[in-house]
Amino acid sequence: MIEIFNSAGDIPQEWDQLALEYFQTREFLIHAQEYNPCGQSYYVMKREGVIVAGAVVYTLAPDLLTYLKIKSPVKMRICGIPCSVSASGLLGKCAMELLPAIFERERGLKLFLNLDHKPESGQATGHTLPTIVVHTPFKAMQEYERAMRYEYRRRYKKARSVFRDVKTEVAGCGAFGEAEHRLYLNVLNRSKGKLETLSCAFFSKLPPAFRLTRFYAEGKLLGWHITLLYRRTMYFFLGGIEYSLNNEYETYFNILYDIIEKGIESGAEYVELGQTAEIPKLRTGGSIVEKYMLAQHSSPIFSKVIKLAGGILEYRCKFPRNRVFKEETDV
Repeated sequence: MIEIFNSAGDIPQEWDQLALEYFQTREFLIHAQEYNPCGQSYYVMKREGVIVAGAVVYTLAPDLLTYLKIKSPVKMRICGIPCSVSASGLLGKCAMELLPAIFERERGLKLFLNLDHKPESGQATGHTLPTIVVHTPFKAMQEYERAMRYEYRRRYKKARSVFRDVKTEVAGCGAFGEAEHRLYLNVLNRSKGKLETLSCAFFSKLPPAFRLTRFYAEGKLLGWHITLLYRRTMYFFLGGIEYSLNNEYETYFNILYDIIEKGIESGAEYVELGQTAEIPKLRTGGSIVEKYMLAQHSSPIFSKVIKLAGGILEYRCKFPRNRVFKEETDV
């Protein structure tokens, strides 16, 4: 049996048993619908009264050829989490069985983002932006530094040295304001895979588990980031940068190092640095986690065209092998 809900608050409590990441939970979906409403629908599959699969679907008009840097806004239904995170909008081991119901009910173009495996569905499929994850088996940041090869340790020390006199403030996200939002828009406007634009209220009303870290030099806001610890993974949610001061203070690298440090101090096994800006994240010790997409149209003709032209929709980029840590090999 499949049920469809238009309000995250109406989703059964058992939904959270399927959620592997916090961004898939009812609590976060309720927040996202309140502060980023975009026609959300929630599919629930039950067997013998037990939820075995779920899906989050919403409406957006992104640039269809965004990875080719071609302006091409197309309204579509997206299966994903409506706030630019790497978590999938499909939940549960049986989630792919929901596709026929979504294909039938949702008209027009559908895009399924951040799938963990390349689906075998007969539809157009391909790569989307990968996620960068850092394994953190370290007890302290000093161990992380000592584990680096010389060239990466030298870059780390250089970046940290220019940040030595920077003031760091950690607070709840209620402290988020227009100054932070302006820096978020700075980053968003440079993003190669941007989808939605989130409001200031989306950030300032985030649940208590999210923590806001801000960096100041001579009274000026250099940048900020928001993190979340969930099930032994530290997540880098989103951030903002004052680009006019970025080179002087190496703000972006210092944001990444600070997130990794927070992960280590919290005892997290992994730090998830998110999607985009892959090269600098890989240079901090991150590894590529591939993500996939699927596209389908309710018109058989358009669906066939999308499948034939699927290569121009997917993200294609090769990254150099970064042997950041001493024990790593090229194998």
